[in-house]
Amino acid sequence: MDEYNINADTIILLSTKDHPYDIQRAIDEILKWGKPAAIVIELPRFDPSSCLRFDARDIPVLYTTLEIPVFYKRLVESIEVLRRPYINMHGVLLDVHGLGVILKGKSGIGKSECALELITRGHRLVCDDMIIVTRRSDNTLIGYGSDIIKYHMEIRGLGIINVKDLFGISTIRDSKKIELIIELVDWEKDKQYDRLGIEDKTINILGIEVPYIILPVRSNRNIATIVEVAARNQLLKLKGFHSARTFQKNILDIIAKMGNIERIKEKKD
Repeated sequence: MDEYNINADTIILLSTKDHPYDIQRAIDEILKWGKPAAIVIELPRFDPSSCLRFDARDIPVLYTTLEIPVFYKRLVESIEVLRRPYINMHGVLLDVHGLGVILKGKSGIGKSECALELITRGHRLVCDDMIIVTRRSDNTLIGYGSDIIKYHMEIRGLGIINVKDLFGISTIRDSKKIELIIELVDWEKDKQYDRLGIEDKTINILGIEVPYIILPVRSNRNIATIVEVAARNQLLKLKGFHSARTFQKNILDIIAKMGNIERIKEKKD
């Protein structure tokens, strides 16, 4: 056997093309060169729960029925996921018209109730209360929930509900790309809110700028409908159509034309 650089960061992958006794000899030879973190053995023709075992001293020995190339690909993918930067966010993540939307805001503002209304309209829940946000290598943000609270929501006065059991599998999904964040805030009478939407706001999450909307809440506003419209509007922006800026341009064009008409009248006079 050729010399190998084997250390505590090494994982050995062995394919069982030959007799199991040859695997044991290969393990004995590997251990001469160093102490790996683990040894993974492909056993497509053997039941891993059988009495077949290999001696690797105090090195963990793992067994897989997958072919080594397939196992290696999945291992690399899993390690890449674990190494991604991540944060936990308080809020609700939904798929609204195919757009990943986070509803955030203080406790009791109505995030879960709004999300529940959206679910009854055919949109999909990813997770409620605690969102795990990771940044992928392609500079996109992916959100998902922990296995413990997956598919569950807390509705004040009603308690914990299971959305999958109540509304069916079509109303949930495991993860979603995050493309819009909407913060629900209490309506303040004397505060000025954006009424034109010409300037787009963003919020920085793990080094990525995400479109961000502050949505004031009061009793006579249908927040779920506004969230649906916000999602549709963001989809239009992604396609290059900005309603507010188009409206502004049309107004400025009209003003410019009126100014030209006035100048023409002045010259005639």
